[in-house]
Amino acid sequence: MSTPQQPLLSASQRAVIARDLIAKWQSAADSRPGGGGSRWSRMLTKAVMTASAENVLKATTARSVEELPIALTGGDIANPVRPEKQAIGNGSVAPQTLGSYFSDLTYTPLPYGRCRIADSRVISSPLVGTRSLYIENTPDYISQGGTGTYSMGTGSANCGLSIFAAAFAVSVTLTSPAGPGVFKVFKHASPYQTGNTVWINPGSSGASADLIVNSCGGCLFDIGIYSSVSVHYIIDVIGYYMPPVRTALDCYTTGSNTSQLGSGYSGHFPAPSCDPKYNQVSVDCLGQYTQVIIYQRAGGCQAYNYSGVTSDISAASRCCAVPGR
Repeated sequence: MSTPQQPLLSASQRAVIARDLIAKWQSAADSRPGGGGSRWSRMLTKAVMTASAENVLKATTARSVEELPIALTGGDIANPVRPEKQAIGNGSVAPQTLGSYFSDLTYTPLPYGRCRIADSRVISSPLVGTRSLYIENTPDYISQGGTGTYSMGTGSANCGLSIFAAAFAVSVTLTSPAGPGVFKVFKHASPYQTGNTVWINPGSSGASADLIVNSCGGCLFDIGIYSSVSVHYIIDVIGYYMPPVRTALDCYTTGSNTSQLGSGYSGHFPAPSCDPKYNQVSVDCLGQYTQVIIYQRAGGCQAYNYSGVTSDISAASRCCAVPGR
């Protein structure tokens, strides 16, 4: 049984697809809450140039600008699985998967533990009111007071963040507040009231919390922050959520069972068994002569010998298992 070939795309083909997608969807991206602008087109181009060919081709069938990052990151836009409503008390709720990419999301911690994207003390700019912040697809965080990834106590701009992350896990530390109040972290272009809350303590103690916040995904900014009182903030990203990456099956081919089949005879030849935890997914059947008709059947090979001489018949199993425990 032949293995299906994966589609291939050259760099020039990817560049053409990226230009076509930008021409088709740029105005829609710009008109979204949160906008799009040149940042959206740069993110889209980078994603097209680095995503799997299968996902790039899937993106060409997107029906809306929101479906583009879903397709490029491996989500299913053809058959989105939306949560079923479940009754609770006298009403019903629709449980949402984190990030609403129509599929379960997986968490990836950053390789060096945390990425400092913002520190208002560095830029001498405490917050009162709202402010927007970059997280992904930016060369550095200097304008926000951030220093990038922390490794052995030193800063670097390489945070290992994926493009079009659905959500981020962030660590928030607040210092030197002017008084008691609330600090919010929310998806950019959404009302700040929708964000997660960190309660600001009176005096100089401030507050801290670990939060999960959805990303605006290709907007002019990724997240927003709000404070009801003047306060300094330090924000670190510690991980991100994306649709799970499909992992190739763990497969191997057994050795062959070889038997002889006389001229004018037919027979069934079982293939070797697979190791425990592996399943037989196909059988490789081989006859010695072209006049031997042979095909897969019932976990082995069925053969008919019209060659006029005795023929060797070989049967081997292709065994596969889903990777992991």
